[in-house]
Amino acid sequence: DLGMSSVTDTKEREELVDFVTYFQAGTQWARRPGTALGPATAFGLTVGVAEGTLQATEELPGKSDQCSAAGMPPIDMVVFKSQDE
Repeated sequence: DLGMSSVTDTKEREELVDFVTYFQAGTQWARRPGTALGPATAFGLTVGVAEGTLQATEELPGKSDQCSAAGMPPIDMVVFKSQDE
């Protein structure tokens, strides 16, 4: 049996199924041209992410925690349930 999708390989999922790495996905931050905004300067900003993604479950919460630990306002994460929102 085989299933192929962009399912993120996690330690919990590895306990249930065997994964074969056939690609590596990354994160791309979009911003307005001419601004210096990005992952290191997103404190206090509103950032949109897709529901159930690595960005929504790990990356953005981690960056928001880093902001708070540095005494900066946390990132306001807006989660979109579908691509047409």
